[in-house]
Amino acid sequence: MWLKSMFRIEKIDESNKQRVIDFLRLNVIRHVFAFYDIQYEPEHTTMYAAFENGDLKGYILIYTALEFPRVVLECENDTVEKLIEYAPENCFIMHAPPNLLPIIESKFSNAKHYVEDWMLVKRG
Repeated sequence: MWLKSMFRIEKIDESNKQRVIDFLRLNVIRHVFAFYDIQYEPEHTTMYAAFENGDLKGYILIYTALEFPRVVLECENDTVEKLIEYAPENCFIMHAPPNLLPIIESKFSNAKHYVEDWMLVKRG
């Protein structure tokens, strides 16, 4: 019998922030915006995270210090629909992995999207 994955969404605050930071630190390059923003710009940062059995399955981060809010969505396919419910209602710019695009497009059908390839360069 196949069981559907059960997870819960939590707003990140001082009570659970360190647990998220510890997870982000495991791959700080991939999570650089979230890693920095929740630690050093908490007044401009709202974050919701999906947890399953104590493990972080994904997050949505809303950063409001710019002209338009920036939204960072990093998650597994089974959590994206719940996490994007926390996206702002008006104009914003979202950064998300390309594999989530079909689900995001179904939620924001009028949105424009551009696929970017990011590259990590190491000196030496």
